[in-house]
Amino acid sequence: MGSLLPGDDLESGIAYGSRRYYLWPMTTMTLKLPETLRRGVEEEARRRGVPKSVLVRECLEAMLRRKQRRKLPTCLDLVGDLVGSQPGPRDASVNRRYLEEAVLAEHGRARKNSH
Repeated sequence: MGSLLPGDDLESGIAYGSRRYYLWPMTTMTLKLPETLRRGVEEEARRRGVPKSVLVRECLEAMLRRKQRRKLPTCLDLVGDLVGSQPGPRDASVNRRYLEEAVLAEHGRARKNSH
């Protein structure tokens, strides 16, 4: 799937930024910022000599691009905080005997509940 961001196929940066946005339909968006963040945006826009809207768009685009490039988490990433948190043998995840015992025990419980 391609990016949803405008100008991904064009050069990026301030020199190209204003040109690419004229090619992309834009709407107005209102947002609320804490005073310190608003001042920071104004100061950075003034320092770089660009409108605040260009600065905010570039920051949002950069964040969204980073997020798009981020790899999907693995199963270990998702349950990493649980690894080793349960009591039991240290080799439970690799010793086939434990799996066989668990399957047989579950099968026995299922048979008891089906009668």
